[in-house]
Parts: sequence; structure tokens; C-alpha cells
Amino acid sequence: MDLAERLSLLPGWDAREEQACEALAERLVALDPCAEQAHRALIRIFHHRGKTNDAFRQFLACREALKRELGVEPEEATRALVERIGAPDMAPKEPVADSGPSEEVKAPRPAVSVPDRPSIAVLPFQNMSGDPEQDYFTDGVVEEITTALSHVSWLFVIARNSAFAYKGQAVDVTRVARELGVRYVLEGSVRKAGSRLRVAGQLVEAAAGTSLWADRFEGDVSEV
Repeated sequence: MDLAERLSLLPGWDAREEQACEALAERLVALDPCAEQAHRALIRIFHHRGKTNDAFRQFLACREALKRELGVEPEEATRALVERIGAPDMAPKEPVADSGPSEEVKAPRPAVSVPDRPSIAVLPFQNMSGDPEQDYFTDGVVEEITTALSHVSWLFVIARNSAFAYKGQAVDVTRVARELGVRYVLEGSVRKAGSRLRVAGQLVEAAAGTSLWADRFEGDVSEV
């Protein structure tokens, strides 16, 4: 798994090499969300492109996966990398002592600034098929939607891995939008039975929590 990180550390790479490294790192993270070396490679790539917010979002995705799956914090190398590139402060503030009874308070993830252009996060869709093996297909649908939206030049689209940190969670759209730094969130579900497919989606304006658009596609898998 250290191949992606080793590639990201090579000096003087060109755009094609960078894209190849990014594709490898994304694949590794998709296979193992706790692959810190692959996360670090993506953080370096985003920083190299001048996308500090994206780099920090990748760190958040890494930290969320490690906490959820292993109950641990990121390695020192990961934290040092994020500190070095100048991402927002990621350390929880020390609690202020008082005379009252102590009570553990879960620190919220820091908010990320919202880009000037319209911004959106495509959250993991729910697999409504009743078959866990269809999770892969459902994730593939979301990846295709994310890729298609990323081709819209005036739209800022959150990286797939950052959005997938919320997979399997009860999602508060307003909180997710604040943490990812977006104005809009697309959520939905996929139901697949044989060759028949139904995909439902809803676009939410996060600040107000209002649905701007909702629709569904029903048809044969070959039509997707």
C-alpha cells in the first residue's frame, strides 16, 4: 500500500503521472478506507494542485474512517503532513476547567470554507436491494454521478473519498455540508432486482435544509 505514497513523494512528476498516482490511491482507499499511506498520497496531490481545502477534507475522511473502523487517531506522519501544508487547525481544543461536574463533550469536526462557485457533495446512496453484495453496484452508481458532475466546469464537486466517509451513518445534511464546505448535497437510494433498476435522488440546499429537486430513474441496468 506504500506504492501510492512513494509515487506521491517523487519530485518533478507530470500531469499524467499525477493522475495515475491519484487513481491508484483512490482505488486503495476504496478497498481499505483505513489505508493511511494512500490517504497521505491524496493529501499531497491536492496540495500540489493548490487545493488546500480538498487536502484537509481528505484528512477528515481518513480520520473518520480510522475512528469508525479501528477506534484510533491518524498516525503522526499524517497529522504532520496536514500541519505542514497549512490546513485548518485539526486539534480539538483543550477543555476549560471549571468547578462543575466534568462531562465528556465530543468536539465537532471543523467547518471548511464554502467555495465561491456552486458546490456539491454526492453522499453514498442507500442500497435498498436487501442484498449486501449490491453495495458495490450502489457505490459504483454514486461514483459515476460524482464523475459526471465533476465535468461541469462551474461546479465544485467534493472528492468521492471525502463524501464516502459518511457511508453507513445517519446523516444530518446541514452538518455534513458544514464539515465538507458545500452548499448542496445530493442523496439517494438504489434498488436492483435482476436486470431491473431504480435510482432515486434528492438535491438538498443545506443551509435551509430544503429539497430543491427530487426524481427517480426506473429501467433496465443496460440503460444506465
